[in-house]
Amino acid sequence: MADEDEPLRIIAHRFSLEALELAKSFVSGEGDPAAQKAKAGELREHLPEISKQTPSAPEAERADINRALADANLDLGYVLADGKVPSSIRLHHFIEGR
Repeated sequence: MADEDEPLRIIAHRFSLEALELAKSFVSGEGDPAAQKAKAGELREHLPEISKQTPSAPEAERADINRALADANLDLGYVLADGKVPSSIRLHHFIEGR
C-alpha cells in the first residue's frame, strides 16, 4: 500500500485525505454514487491494516494518527450510508459551507 520506510503518520493522513475527497465528491453529487460507495468500501477494508501499525509509531504521533483514521472512518461510513450517519467534523464544515 505504501513505502515501508514512510512514517505511519504520513500514511494515515494521506489515507484520511483520500477518504475526505471521496466524501466531498459524494456530497457534491460529482460522480457515480454506486462507484463511490464501492470505493469507500474498498478503502474501509484498509483501515484495520493501517490501525494495527499504530502501536509501532512514535508515541507522540499516535493520537494524531488515531484522529486521522477516525475521521477517515467517519467519512467512509457517511458515503456507505448515503449520508444517513454522522460525518467527521471536517466533512460537516464542508457540507455547511456549500
